[in-house]
Amino acid sequence: ILIAALICIFSLIGCEDYLDKPIEGQIPTEDIDYTNLSMMRYPVEGVYGSCRSTRLIGWDIRAVDLYRSDQAVKGGKVDDQPAMETVLEKYQYNNTEWFVNNPWGTFYGVINECETALDELDKFREYCTSSGDLALNDQYKAEVRFWRAMGYWRVARYYGDICWFDKEIPSIDLRLSPREEAYAWIIGEIKDLREDLPTEHPNKHALKGIVTRWAADMLLAKAAADVQ
Repeated sequence: ILIAALICIFSLIGCEDYLDKPIEGQIPTEDIDYTNLSMMRYPVEGVYGSCRSTRLIGWDIRAVDLYRSDQAVKGGKVDDQPAMETVLEKYQYNNTEWFVNNPWGTFYGVINECETALDELDKFREYCTSSGDLALNDQYKAEVRFWRAMGYWRVARYYGDICWFDKEIPSIDLRLSPREEAYAWIIGEIKDLREDLPTEHPNKHALKGIVTRWAADMLLAKAAADVQ
């Protein structure tokens, strides 16, 4: 169900081959040889593995997306999760319900892991000597940046004003940025990263299911539609 939902959302036709792989990226950092460029994709696959789990798709997240359209059952029975009706249908918001807090944590979890993967790719880049290796590093970064933009888009769409992740700043010191500023960054980021993504149709690429410009263009359209 999770994979089917990802395919539906991103229109990544033929994703199963790649998304079904055990690509959790659970490799101790001391075992990574950054001079071995055959390992350069490992951080990227770790991000895919995380997004494939409940990071971006979960029943509670889909309930928030769909509850008001009367297309989602809020739980296993009629009287299950009564707070969802209060918060999502009657618009009586609060910050104590688990399904209000959960998307915030999961989306920022994706952003956090993307930041880590980008740091790892920078370490590999130091040993990229050919134009081909540098282009591949750019592509891998673009794939990770896509998922980071996806995380920011989701959290901005759900909560409006959002924080920018910065591992150098304690969470208590983070401040909210206006929704308009967040969307301007998201749209600009997608326009920039899409240039380094593969141009093949998703089901024509050797790694079926990886992010291509098709996915980037769709996310760009969704983000732009939110602010029109």
